[in-house]
Amino acid sequence: MSDEYISEIMPPDTSEIRHLHKSAEQFFYVLEGALAIELEGHNHQLKQHEGLIVLPVLLIEFLTILTNPLVFLWYHVLMPMRIGSYSELS
Repeated sequence: MSDEYISEIMPPDTSEIRHLHKSAEQFFYVLEGALAIELEGHNHQLKQHEGLIVLPVLLIEFLTILTNPLVFLWYHVLMPMRIGSYSELS
């Protein structure tokens, strides 16, 4: 099993392509700003000091909301570790 903690900053009005992780569980935690996450067609809005767990094989897309940059942490656990866990979907 491989764990990874990442701190990331996203500028206002940006998004990430819809994707899934075949064997990774993730936890997103907002430090500053706000984050909109679409998870399997359901929208979730996270504000400062809120978090969300994303299980493997769930479709996810996220984008910043508000006019301030988004600062967040995410914790990524591969279970079991496999090459090719990430898949982009258009």
